[in-house]
Formats: sequence, C-alpha cells, structure tokens
Amino acid sequence: MLKLGLPKKGEIITVFSPFFILIFYNISNLIGLKHFCVFYFLTGHECYGCGITHAIISLLQGNLKEAYRENFLIFIVMPILLFVWLKYVYNIVCRLKKTILK
Repeated sequence: MLKLGLPKKGEIITVFSPFFILIFYNISNLIGLKHFCVFYFLTGHECYGCGITHAIISLLQGNLKEAYRENFLIFIVMPILLFVWLKYVYNIVCRLKKTILK
C-alpha cells in the first residue's frame, strides 16, 4: 500500500509564503497602510527591516532602483531568503519522493 507523508502545516505555510506576502502587500495598499511594522507602530521609528516587503515586491517587479530606495539591504537579504526557501522546498520534495517510492 502506498503511504504518502503529507506536508506539515508549517511546510505548507513556508512554501506559499511568497504568495502570502504579495496578498498582504496588496491588501495593505488597498486599505491605505503605509507601514505594517510592529516596531514602527510601537515606537514611531523605522527598523532595519522597514521597507523590506516593499523592496521584495519592487524587486519581483524588476524595479531595482525602487527596491534599493525602499531598503538597500534587500540585495543582501533576498539571495539568502531565496536560497533558504529553495532549500526548504527541495527537502520537502525529496522527502515526499522517498515516501512515494517506498
């Protein structure tokens, strides 16, 4: 009998997190939120992560100048995030393949 190890809830959230970011970004623009940073909300000051979501969106749209303007750290953070995300997705796929082939 074929046993299929289903992905865990955290794995599903991680795999689809880029889509969640896009959805949240679009909703925040529709309702007029400029910042959705907890640190900014509590202190009124921007943290080093402020603008990172906007920068990711700009980078995904191919607008490098806008991404840099939003947060220059995007060019350090994005490759790391992409590597970690791809590695995580690859591990999930390999685990599912092993489960299917057993």
